[in-house]
Amino acid sequence: MGYFVDFTYLAGLEKDLKDSLFGQHIVSDVVLKAVTSFMTDSNPNKPLVLSFHGTTGVGKNHVAKIIARNVYKKGIQSKHIHTYISEHHFPHRTKLDLYSAQLKQWIHGNVSSFPRSMFIFDEMDKMQPQLIDVIKPFLDYNARVDGVSFHNAIFIFLSSIKLKHSGN
Repeated sequence: MGYFVDFTYLAGLEKDLKDSLFGQHIVSDVVLKAVTSFMTDSNPNKPLVLSFHGTTGVGKNHVAKIIARNVYKKGIQSKHIHTYISEHHFPHRTKLDLYSAQLKQWIHGNVSSFPRSMFIFDEMDKMQPQLIDVIKPFLDYNARVDGVSFHNAIFIFLSSIKLKHSGN
């Protein structure tokens, strides 16, 4: 797996986050800890799941690209990064059954061939609940779907719905 995932690049993640994010120290700290812990764990018990929320322009996609750039040797150009945009990839509500089958097959097939695959789902706030239900089994602890383990995969969800800050 080290052929495609560059653990030496992880050393640059902290610098890249610091140099590329402005006014986002909480995101920077959480992402650094989560990604580093996950990538250095030889046997994680669940996939890495990150969810970024906020209005357009706050840097959700930018953070996902920073992570990809520092996890894979080819960065965002890696063939192991799979990006899905809800309204682009799943535009017709009448085809949800087809999309559900395709999505399950895409995720399963990619992780079968490369366990450390990364999936970026953009516009989660626009994704149909039926498609979200397809993704859920892959995210669980010790997830095995049809005999394939997903505990080394990375899932990043991006949503333009702004969550209220709790103040804590």
